[in-house]
Amino acid sequence: MPGALHTVFQPILRCGNKGRTLHAFECLTRGPTGSLYMEAPALFGAARQWHLEVELDRACVVTALRTVAQYAITSALFINVHPFTLMSDRAFPVRLVAIAAEYSIPPSRLTVEVIEHGRDWDARSLAAGVQALRRLGVRVALDDYGAAPADAQALAGTCRPDVVKLDERLFRGAEEGTAEHHRLTSLVEEARQDGIQVIVERVDGESDLLLASRLGIDLAQGHFLHRPLPADAAAWRLCPKGSAERWNSIGCTGEIT
Repeated sequence: MPGALHTVFQPILRCGNKGRTLHAFECLTRGPTGSLYMEAPALFGAARQWHLEVELDRACVVTALRTVAQYAITSALFINVHPFTLMSDRAFPVRLVAIAAEYSIPPSRLTVEVIEHGRDWDARSLAAGVQALRRLGVRVALDDYGAAPADAQALAGTCRPDVVKLDERLFRGAEEGTAEHHRLTSLVEEARQDGIQVIVERVDGESDLLLASRLGIDLAQGHFLHRPLPADAAAWRLCPKGSAERWNSIGCTGEIT
């Protein structure tokens, strides 16, 4: 149904000694307001149940990029995609870039975020989709990194991403001196050595930010920092580069980094 989906935008922030700056927006899709599928878990759960992952991902891309253009949002963008879409729809990378071009959005602004569910199904097919995106100038991120069994080999393999988002379960259990902390430290160090960006997601308190800082991670997102914004609010909060205007609610400048 045209218009049934809508996009909200969650800030990914760079947190440092000089404050917080906007790094990118993650585009999050919601279903029809007031319906059973309004929230993401129900919407995407139904898509998996009815084997409509590809169709829904295509619709999400169109909705997100059209909204970005309509509201003149100029930041870098993360767009979630199911692994099955990259495995089965060989035309998806070209289609994504073509839709972006229709709305005057260059591929360099796009990062396709491959979700964790089903990432181990067919590594060879997934690698082909990842490589096609990167050839077209689109960056690739692995969501919930550390959750899928094959993630440990991803950095050195053909599915090598440009960005990893740490699995919150791995991050939450990483108390100093534990095996989880050792594994987390190793994953972050391996990513850093390979020039891969690391993002901490679902930050829910200062303790998460402190742990991220100790690990040398300065990119983070989560409700503690800011909840997803409707498109008009995301556009309003973006300031011209170099502006002194502040995002008062989170102490974040509008400058894109």
